[in-house]
Amino acid sequence: MLKRRFYYISASAFFVIGFLLIVGNFSGITGYAVFNDSNVTLGFYASLWFFAAGIVLLMSGGRAKQLGLEETIKAYEQGGISPVRAALQVREALRTGGREISGVRYKGSSDNVTVITSQGGISVKLNDEESARNFALGVYEIALINDPRNNERCELHLGKRASSKHYKKGFLEVVRGFEETYKADLAGAKR
Repeated sequence: MLKRRFYYISASAFFVIGFLLIVGNFSGITGYAVFNDSNVTLGFYASLWFFAAGIVLLMSGGRAKQLGLEETIKAYEQGGISPVRAALQVREALRTGGREISGVRYKGSSDNVTVITSQGGISVKLNDEESARNFALGVYEIALINDPRNNERCELHLGKRASSKHYKKGFLEVVRGFEETYKADLAGAKR
């Protein structure tokens, strides 16, 4: 909730700055002078940048909330549910909207996981890298349970020698360890 509020406040600030720059650039037309002697071209492009940044912030702050995933991610980050259970709850939330998990994208040393669905990607931001890594592995397992051919749509870079694209041996070792740790949850997911 606090993150979403931060996104909305930041986006609003970017929109206000962009508006002030636009008004300042056209002071000869409107009669309102926000910035005296400003470069019209630079101000115009700066205002476009601020508007674009505001739109991006608004979109990234609301996407997971729109799909009802925020509570699931929060419960997972607080340790209330395992990464596999979190991925299962995400799958169920997406299914109610007519979507299916068909892949996942995660690059190591990041706290952002992209859940690939039949209708595009959903970016999920987690608190730390370890949570994101385990959540990505949980989504990977669910994508494969949904359809083994989804392996092609999964791209996980988990470390220097563990990648679904480049270092498959190390990647498979990490996956086996994950499957061993969460085998009870995964057995329930396959039913």
